[in-house]
Amino acid sequence: MPASYRSWCLDFYQHGIIAVPADAARLAFTAGVDIEMASQTYRQYLPSLVRAGQVSLATVDEAVRRVLKAKQRLGLFADPYRYSDQARQRANLLTPQHRALAREAAQKSIVLLKNTDALLPLPKSLRKVLVVGSLATDAESTLGPWPGVGLAADSITVLQGIRNAVDPDTEVTYLPGTAPNSEQIEDLRSIRQAARSAQVVVAVLGESANQSGEARSRTHLGLPGAQDALLRELLATGKPVVIVLMNGRPLVLSDTVAQAPALLETWFLGSETGHAVADILFGDVNPSGKLPITFARNVGQIPLYYAYKNTGRPPSGEGLYTSTYIDSPWTALYPFGFGLSYTTFSYATPHLSADRIASTDTLTVQVNVTNTGQRAGNEIVQLYLRDDVASVTRPVRQLRGFRKVHLEPGETRTVSFTLDAQDFALLDEHWRPMVEAGRFSVFVGADSTTDNQARFEVTDSRVLSGAGPSGRP
Repeated sequence: MPASYRSWCLDFYQHGIIAVPADAARLAFTAGVDIEMASQTYRQYLPSLVRAGQVSLATVDEAVRRVLKAKQRLGLFADPYRYSDQARQRANLLTPQHRALAREAAQKSIVLLKNTDALLPLPKSLRKVLVVGSLATDAESTLGPWPGVGLAADSITVLQGIRNAVDPDTEVTYLPGTAPNSEQIEDLRSIRQAARSAQVVVAVLGESANQSGEARSRTHLGLPGAQDALLRELLATGKPVVIVLMNGRPLVLSDTVAQAPALLETWFLGSETGHAVADILFGDVNPSGKLPITFARNVGQIPLYYAYKNTGRPPSGEGLYTSTYIDSPWTALYPFGFGLSYTTFSYATPHLSADRIASTDTLTVQVNVTNTGQRAGNEIVQLYLRDDVASVTRPVRQLRGFRKVHLEPGETRTVSFTLDAQDFALLDEHWRPMVEAGRFSVFVGADSTTDNQARFEVTDSRVLSGAGPSGRP
């Protein structure tokens, strides 16, 4: 039971959902929730519930029996501290192998959102680099809002990573400028001078760890504090600015951010944050990450997601009375699945194994993907599906598959997907999973907005057996 369980009980009590907090303990316990982790609700209320006959001793005995069986399976009776072995901890935590894996995971999580005129990757032989923003040295925030037992002292910051990556003769200057929770810019004169003398400015901006996560909702989703003002000052120097974003949610990026030539989304990457960011900045690794969420242009667009359902007047960019805005484009700033690379890729039209299939058949979708750039890279090929006409409303498209492929410059590879009834199915008005006869559109490309498509028809309808409302449809 989570630590916040007791507050939930009190909320239910205050709203009349349960009569008293003890009722919540009774309902949870008799429903099979055997372990309560932190709220002390069971300790406070179970004895009186048993005495009053509202919870039977047999129920308590069965819950205890399940807990003891779980401990037995884990071997805790033979060694109750088997997972608290200091020697094993020293031997296995933060080893070179584990750090290498953490670094690789962080590299693959970074998303290149913008790279005007191929500013990135930066050469390691730069004469002067200015790093600005308190997040560049915020080791605690690299771990994010739920670090567990992670220690900030074990993390590599962005500034450390940059200094470790550049040539020995490169001068790296750091100025904090401002913090995400501050409305002040520190030492603005020094920042201007350092920016003018630098060849490139790396601005590490976004949210600190305590501004994201549980109970950290925000009504304004732009850069918090004075960071936008700091960025305006940096851009005014005329020097190229690379923005490194650290954040736990999709931000609404201002017009100021849009003026920067390069933009990296790095999230909270963990103990190897600095090394991974530097690997991307200086081209040791070609970015391949794709957005798992949608970035809106304006907070007024929220909720905004790729698998939305059409309105009666779908937005098209043409005509007056459609579902658009008069003060902003209706589309996302950066859509689900979006992410750039230091190379480029092209897609051929998808090829289908058949134009018409039965509901029991599978469909093979193939597409040729070519690396049209000058360096090797990884591309995440994404397949989306739409049921064009159905008995219940359907999303405009749904992700039904993705493949990561490595391509050398000029190389072409055929990427294949296999779709079946589980992919075509929907939940009908009776909550039955079924495939309905009709036309489908399949989209294959680099993100959820791709218009690279082909169509096929399912010739018959069929209710699927052995599936339920929690299934893939």
